[in-house]
Amino acid sequence: KGTAIISGFRLKKGNSYKPKNFKLTGTDDIDKPVDQWLTLIEINEETENDHKQLDIYKLPKPSPPIKLIRLIQTGKDWSNEFGLLFYHLDFFGYYF
Repeated sequence: KGTAIISGFRLKKGNSYKPKNFKLTGTDDIDKPVDQWLTLIEINEETENDHKQLDIYKLPKPSPPIKLIRLIQTGKDWSNEFGLLFYHLDFFGYYF
């Protein structure tokens, strides 16, 4: 019911379908079209070892107050598939 200011997140990738191209988007308005959501961070890994299987991602700057977050796969994974598998997704920031 409230809003949150997000400063980062922790992601534990799966052993298969490890994402390499994805973005985190957010909004404070559920009625806003998805293509108008604010991109909080975009990840485009160059090598499979750019990030650990369990890693912390810091946003370039804290988000504005948001209510909804999406993790969107923007390209094929390291298996050259469009699968997305992760075990944990935790957010860091403040909830109001």
